[in-house]
Amino acid sequence: MAAVYVSRLRAALIVGNSMNAVSAASRSSSQHVLQFQSLDKSRPVFAFRCDAKGQVDLDQLSHRERNNYLYARVSIGREFAGPTIEIAEAV
Repeated sequence: MAAVYVSRLRAALIVGNSMNAVSAASRSSSQHVLQFQSLDKSRPVFAFRCDAKGQVDLDQLSHRERNNYLYARVSIGREFAGPTIEIAEAV
């Protein structure tokens, strides 16, 4: 499984507490990542492949990844900062 890194953060992107986002991310040819930074620094960054406008293809996500994406969206301001779009690099 290939690792996905965001240039600016220099950190592996993960979805959920123990699930790697790369499985869904590697299926897409997109070069962008929509990420939700947790307001609690002990929690992981939620990151999802997207297009340049930040649109995530929900059909490409697993059930757990889709739930994490929807949870992050409704938790903006309470548990997550607003999403940012980053350029992704496959490593």
